[in-house]
Amino acid sequence: MARSKKLAYFIEYALIRLASAVLNLLPFSFALRLAWPAGFLLFSLFRKQRRMALVNLRHVYPEKPKAEIQKIARRSFQHLAEFGIEWLRMPLIVKSPEHYFNGARGAEKLHRALENQRGAVLLVTHTGNW
Repeated sequence: MARSKKLAYFIEYALIRLASAVLNLLPFSFALRLAWPAGFLLFSLFRKQRRMALVNLRHVYPEKPKAEIQKIARRSFQHLAEFGIEWLRMPLIVKSPEHYFNGARGAEKLHRALENQRGAVLLVTHTGNW
């Protein structure tokens, strides 16, 4: 691999780590609120990806008006930004999952099994990000 490519990867990695460190200093709800303007910014700046999203949505929803297609595409970018913020906050989520996942049905059974140092099988549905 060329030296310049390695340097570019290192800089990219350092920027991602920096963004993660900053986001992990913020309250979770505030960090998530940053996703909507960040997604709007991504939608505005990444012309090629925006165009691709709009073309694909037009194929899927030929009957929808242009304004609604634009709104769906913009919200997709915003949702992607939200996922990115959640991903960058993963170190905190792993350290204290109870702050992020309480309220799940049957959670008390999982906690009881873990307190008794027994194993547990955890089944979850995937209804978010992708």
